[in-house]
Amino acid sequence: MSGLRMIFVSDDLRVFKISQPQNSIYNPVKQLSNATVLEVGFYYETYERKPVKLLNVFFDRLQLNSNGQYLLTEDELGRRTRNFNLFAFDTPETFSKSERQIPIPSTLEFPTSREKEIIIEYMKDKLPQLYPEGCYVIEKTIQGIKEKNEKNKNFVREVAKRRALSKGRGI
Repeated sequence: MSGLRMIFVSDDLRVFKISQPQNSIYNPVKQLSNATVLEVGFYYETYERKPVKLLNVFFDRLQLNSNGQYLLTEDELGRRTRNFNLFAFDTPETFSKSERQIPIPSTLEFPTSREKEIIIEYMKDKLPQLYPEGCYVIEKTIQGIKEKNEKNKNFVREVAKRRALSKGRGI
């Protein structure tokens, strides 16, 4: 079986365990009204209903409303899938031949070094069975996000370069 634990990390580095959203609606956390938080999700394997192995971790920055609640809207879904929709179905060559405007990629979110320390401390205290390999999974996830951000930037650079060369301007 698998499980999911979700937490919010506030700007002042407090950690709040949150329940999984129901119908894209998160339960409110009154202390975090109008705050921007880092959402962290831990996907793990379970054995006898206890976490035994961290499989993946995800990060997102969320703006909570005045009730301390996050509502997943159509705009937010579009924001989360923007890079995929822009870059997944083209190569730089095919995109440069189109007349579409060159988009600026959205930066994928990952924790600051201090937030990462807090997440690891939380895992060490609350999910000790996931801790040893969890640090490695978190590092690999952050490294993967950074690589994806760089890949998207390079895609745009390559498109701009190809368009400039095709118009005879060079770079």
